[in-house]
Amino acid sequence: MAAEGGSIWDRWDAIDRLLELALDLPEAERREAIHRAADGDTALESAVIRLLHRLETDQRLSAPSGQLVHDAFAEEDPETVQPGDEIGRFRILSRLGRGGMATVYRAERADGTYQQQVALKLLRRGLDTDDLIRRFVAERQILSSLAHPNIARLLDGGSTDDGRPYLVMELVEGEPIVAWADARQLDVAGRLRLFLAMADAIHTAHRLLVVHRDIKPSNVLVDAEGQVKLLDFGIAKLLDADEALTDVGSVPHTPSYASPEQLAGGPITTASDIYQAGILLLELLTGTRPAIRHGGTTTRVASRAARATVPGCGPPDARAGARASTPDRLARRLRGDLDIIIAKALREEPEERYASVAEMAEDVRRHLGGMPIMAHPESMGYRARKFVTRHPAVLPAVALGGLLLAG
Repeated sequence: MAAEGGSIWDRWDAIDRLLELALDLPEAERREAIHRAADGDTALESAVIRLLHRLETDQRLSAPSGQLVHDAFAEEDPETVQPGDEIGRFRILSRLGRGGMATVYRAERADGTYQQQVALKLLRRGLDTDDLIRRFVAERQILSSLAHPNIARLLDGGSTDDGRPYLVMELVEGEPIVAWADARQLDVAGRLRLFLAMADAIHTAHRLLVVHRDIKPSNVLVDAEGQVKLLDFGIAKLLDADEALTDVGSVPHTPSYASPEQLAGGPITTASDIYQAGILLLELLTGTRPAIRHGGTTTRVASRAARATVPGCGPPDARAGARASTPDRLARRLRGDLDIIIAKALREEPEERYASVAEMAEDVRRHLGGMPIMAHPESMGYRARKFVTRHPAVLPAVALGGLLLAG
């Protein structure tokens, strides 16, 4: 029998596994499957059923994309767009992917004015309700305001003859950020530089009062040249938008990357993106996500994860090898500043996290430059160690000064 006890946040891994299990099954079979998998752990069973109920309710209202809602649309509409069909000024070449709300196609200019391949995102037939059309139009409004080299650009948009809205986006040929870094055995410093590019894009969105709300590896791609692109503002929120559009009770999310306030149905601010950025940074550096999802998270979350055996994340040796390291060396590299940076981003209370993504990024830059980070408790010893690390030639003088003071 599974052991009971601990808060819901402490046991997130078990909740996440059961939730994914349930979402892979027809709705009628979910609760029985959860009961069997919980193995008598009534607290775990109740927590998963409560969260599942909320997701089942929310996805019918909001139709988020991806794994979370594929079963909600099990009776898929037939493919109505085929290669060669034209939508607006673009000709469909192939299907790139399909989510709960929209299908994304590879397309090209059909009018012959110039050669350009794009990603065309089309609202799925049967989902063209007023609420979903409004959300789609909101995404177009948000994207039209964002101009940044690390954000996929909006190129065009419109509606089909039958009234379904579509977006035409920059086509990003890339891999999810963690997979891209792993495939190249990128070290910690290289991964931090990728994170900084992503953070700069998020900060630009925040300055324009846009909260992404779904920051995860599959929404952050890296192309062959190492250019980072932040994608999919499909559930993004304008901070000054009307309440009907941004009602937190009907907002979809990815549970494994959701902030505590998203899971609780609370108000969503830029602090939620900061939390998700913390999860992504941890995964980028260690190949794992946080096992504890509340304010009691250890300040050594990253260095401990480097050596931990985590179900579904591969052995520690393999994860460290993808980072050109060993588990012990990786843990030492992450101990200290990076542990503190990630722990601060993952605080349960939004006001206890970094005040902005820019502030978090500044600490990452300071760490890369050997400077004291702002999140570290004030300490002369810490500052002295940082100074000596940057200026090793002064170490003998510092040591002599210490001896003189001691004498």
